[in-house]
Amino acid sequence: MFTYAAHIEDLKAEILDRNLIMIMTDPVGIITDVSKGFEILSGYAKDELVGLTHRIFGHPDTPKEIFIHLWDTITQGDPWYGEIKNRNKCGHEYWSKICIEPLQKDNTILGYIGIYTNITEHKALIRQAATDPLTGIYNRSKLNLLLTHKVEQAYRDHTTFSILFIDLDHFKMINDQFGHLEGDRILIEFTSLTRDTLRNSDLFCRWGGEEFIIVLDKADLKIAYSIAEKLRQRVENHPFGLNTTLTLSIGISQYDPNTSIDDTIKLADTAMYKAKYQGRNQTVLAHSSTYTILHYGFSYDPINKTINRPNDTSVQLSKKEYLLLELLLNKKRLIVPYDTIETIVWQETLMSMDALRTLIRGIRKKTYPKIISNVNGIGYKIDL
Repeated sequence: MFTYAAHIEDLKAEILDRNLIMIMTDPVGIITDVSKGFEILSGYAKDELVGLTHRIFGHPDTPKEIFIHLWDTITQGDPWYGEIKNRNKCGHEYWSKICIEPLQKDNTILGYIGIYTNITEHKALIRQAATDPLTGIYNRSKLNLLLTHKVEQAYRDHTTFSILFIDLDHFKMINDQFGHLEGDRILIEFTSLTRDTLRNSDLFCRWGGEEFIIVLDKADLKIAYSIAEKLRQRVENHPFGLNTTLTLSIGISQYDPNTSIDDTIKLADTAMYKAKYQGRNQTVLAHSSTYTILHYGFSYDPINKTINRPNDTSVQLSKKEYLLLELLLNKKRLIVPYDTIETIVWQETLMSMDALRTLIRGIRKKTYPKIISNVNGIGYKIDL
């Protein structure tokens, strides 16, 4: 017998079934029921899902730790809330915000019910706001946000990180000669090649145009230099399909808690321009208090203990020369009567201590008659 109330209830149940994304399982996770909304979202019919587990639509990107935490929570009788990426029947990924509640009676778990909300479009908008549309890597705004977290992590864990500032040499010439579409292809291929060189914990960003930034997690300058050189050589030897070789100019700076992250980026940027000035296709370590003399005359490589001059051979430093430069560039106020080193100018060769004395006299501060330092416990005196 038809009744208005019963008809309303049937319509309500039908609407809820179609719009509510719901799944039910037994106590061990075997699917026992799904709503029509879940069928629409997953692409699977109810008959295809009943008797199976969630693994049928699991995504390989979802960390196992999430499922471990999920099961630890619901098997103790508590609800679990979270976001998970899954795959539908066609293999396309989708994101869901999920609440899973245990179904209990007399402290016995009879099964579980999961209520899903499709947040795929929301995730796509977030991803678009955070990534470069051409290369798919982080954009400048997203990197600035992530760097804030990176600084907090370095402070909390007493670790460090380094920044690579990368410029693709003569890229304007590539665009002018081969066209912007070909230039875009090169940027995409370079991005893919770089991703394969980096670790999962590193950050990769398109800073703008043909400039990129890499943040190397838990890497000091020695590690960063090694990774930068590996990338530079790999790009130089990669066949990009051009009748010319693509090369990189790379500047490196290491984060110092006494320096702002903006200044750390500027130091890497300055070192990158130094690499371009010195002939391109090279890696230059930045002077954050230690590693590069930021003037147009020369740069200092502490790893190989050399002074490098543009278009010239490297000059190997003696132990005394190396210790003195470390003292100056580290701005250590041992018994040094000035606090900061503003600039050091190129004067003659740096082969001898006499030349270094000349170099010191180029400091834009009053020069004092002697510097006394104590490096690694070794007493060392220089009379000027």
